[in-house]
Amino acid sequence: MANRLAAGPVLAAVLARLRADSTLADLVTDSPGGGTGVYEEVGLPGAPLDYLVVGGASETPANTCGHGWGAAVLLVLRAVARTPAAARAIVSRAVALLDDPAVALVVDGYPSVTSELVSAGPTYAEGQRGETIHHAPATVRVTVHL
Repeated sequence: MANRLAAGPVLAAVLARLRADSTLADLVTDSPGGGTGVYEEVGLPGAPLDYLVVGGASETPANTCGHGWGAAVLLVLRAVARTPAAARAIVSRAVALLDDPAVALVVDGYPSVTSELVSAGPTYAEGQRGETIHHAPATVRVTVHL
């Protein structure tokens, strides 16, 4: 399958899974326009803390003899919060939702999907909006096959 990219459908499936989770919704602040504080690529300018950003998708081939065409999509999750503990709680819940082999991620158009944690970085802080804001990053890999 030449020129088929999986990053878009994978990102859509990940965002849907995260936004539908009531536990994660309790950890983040609602979006100003309504909905869960889970954003694609970047947070909304002036979005209320605490929130989660999902993006930075990169895709590589993951073709196999058994499945044929496949792709591995790396996604960066970044929790942004008032405290390091809140940032860690948000990113931990997001990773748990995506790294649970008992509850497979469903990606439109792909019958075989696996997801796993690749790395979780330390929290870090920066001055922003006149206050200290804490970040907790993690990277997950979602592999799809036709």
